[in-house]
Amino acid sequence: MAIDLNSLRDSLAVSQDSIEQFLLNNCKSVIKSLNLSPNFIHQLSNPIVLSSVSTTLLVSTFLILRGSIYSEDGKLSSDSDSASDKKKKKKKKKKKLTPVGKNKLLIFNIMKNVEDRIVPGINEFELNLEKNENFKNEEEKTYTYLYYEELLLKELMKLDGVETYDNEDLRLERKKSIKFIQSLHKKIDKLKLEYNLNGKS
Repeated sequence: MAIDLNSLRDSLAVSQDSIEQFLLNNCKSVIKSLNLSPNFIHQLSNPIVLSSVSTTLLVSTFLILRGSIYSEDGKLSSDSDSASDKKKKKKKKKKKLTPVGKNKLLIFNIMKNVEDRIVPGINEFELNLEKNENFKNEEEKTYTYLYYEELLLKELMKLDGVETYDNEDLRLERKKSIKFIQSLHKKIDKLKLEYNLNGKS
């Protein structure tokens, strides 16, 4: 059986190029840190010189030096970490909120409740008033108005109780939130006047 030298030479060149490309792409930081020239990698990636075992050893060494295989604590990294290890890592990463951070979160939660629950309810209430549907009688309209008025008042009181700790961002956020809730209150007051809701239950 005759060996075609031209095809063998072409396949060796392709193999060398692919090995060389792999080493250059995956080990750039190690190559730079060790001050290795691309020519050195070219010589190492020659398939005649480099057997599959030495390729594996070379790549493993580069990856170990690069830190890809080992985690920060020096243990082999694996996807099969136990659940308790994952919980410990999560607990370590949690930061304790400052009072300002807690109050920012409190304002966020108040506004999320207003935007997710109260605003859609008020919009639906307004739509039902315009169409004059989904109400059994005038008392139910008044009751719905009073319900949203009370919800808005509760949220305003929560915001009023938020301490700003002389933090300008927190103060502005609270002020903006209060103005938004007050605008909703004006909206339902306008509906009260427009649809003659007496506000007495």
